[in-house]
Amino acid sequence: MLAGTVGPRTRRECTIISDAVSTLTRLEELNEQYGSTVAASDATMARVAEPERAGFDGP
Repeated sequence: MLAGTVGPRTRRECTIISDAVSTLTRLEELNEQYGSTVAASDATMARVAEPERAGFDGP
């Protein structure tokens, strides 16, 4: 992970770069594409017990 500020002193912005942030961005894009409320990765769903997976559908 890389975190820091970028830009000139008059217009600095904070940013974070990592695999987790990239994955989150892709999940959020899928969330918008499917009009869903929650999007979860396969890795996350693999850790959830079958009964708690109710209502989760998708590719």
